[in-house]
Amino acid sequence: MQRIEDVEKRFSEENANLMQYILHSIISFYRNKSLHIEGVTDDDETKELLEQYVYNFVDDIAEDKNQQIIETIRQKVLCAREKCTKYLDETDKKEMPGGLESLEIVSDDVGLVSYLSDEWEDQTFEEYYAHLCKRTAEELKAEIDAIPNSEPYYGMFTLKDYENLLEYCKVYHFNEHIEDMRSYEHELSEYMTLFNVMDYKSPLNIYRQSFILLMTAFDAAVFDITEVILNNHFFEFCNANESALKDGYKLKEIARFGSFDKLKADIIAKILKDNYASGLLKMLYKYNTDYFIDEDNGSDYYNIICEIIARRNLHIHKRGIVDEDYFSQAQGNSYNFNIGDIAYIRSEYYLNSIAYLECLICNLCAAEKDDKMEGV
Repeated sequence: MQRIEDVEKRFSEENANLMQYILHSIISFYRNKSLHIEGVTDDDETKELLEQYVYNFVDDIAEDKNQQIIETIRQKVLCAREKCTKYLDETDKKEMPGGLESLEIVSDDVGLVSYLSDEWEDQTFEEYYAHLCKRTAEELKAEIDAIPNSEPYYGMFTLKDYENLLEYCKVYHFNEHIEDMRSYEHELSEYMTLFNVMDYKSPLNIYRQSFILLMTAFDAAVFDITEVILNNHFFEFCNANESALKDGYKLKEIARFGSFDKLKADIIAKILKDNYASGLLKMLYKYNTDYFIDEDNGSDYYNIICEIIARRNLHIHKRGIVDEDYFSQAQGNSYNFNIGDIAYIRSEYYLNSIAYLECLICNLCAAEKDDKMEGV
């Protein structure tokens, strides 16, 4: 059994780590938004939209505006990626004719491949490739031979050499273009991921992912704290939760344990094994409602905790889509959902969830610490 202080510290650290992850993601988006993709996000309209994006935790109005910006830009990126993917699916690299790669005229030392590549500046690949295909060995040889003092370096190359050079360059640059398109497709996919992380409708959203991880840490804390409370207040807890023991113990079974401590340990193990976190919280509420009272305003937030757990279950099992079970688990419908709606994890909801979960863990731990002090 863990110490109550260790459980509280572990949950607090897990929460802090997730907050750092969120802030890092927000900062990363801010830094990378300026990475404009040629022909997709480099126009003035897109740049202006990105300038309007509000960073850090925001209210619902600002978040809705952010969402519109994300969806508008992402649609442009998605269209570009689909077009690029279709092109790559339909276009293969060209096979380099045998022997061309070993020719002296295409070597780096000679530099004629680079010479032809320089013509690519300020042209699209399509324009450059069309220009390259129009080039003839005769005009290229004449052009190179006309360069002052070129004779010692290029005089030995024949028309056939220049024909091979042009053929090599057409295949080489086409294949380089395919590699560029693959890199471009990857860049578009990376940009899509960057936007999905900030999109509260996406499964990759930082608040949704952090929420699921936070609830995992919360479940573990609830189990460990309940074990401490059961050990310290066994009879009081069981008396408040008569249904906690699903199976009664016959006298002969009790005697078999040999001691009360062993019997108690067996009962506690069964309670923890037979219940999810929601069941344990229900027992804790029956045992002591003060655990679920906000000291700042005196309100009871048990139903809020139930809704948080119900929403976590939706995202784990139903992709966030509200079903009939949600309403019973959430103890109502405080967010006015309809069946089929998606219970998104938005910025404000995440922060509110943290506040209530932390409040409950602190209340549970504080109560046990106070009882421990009184017993000293």
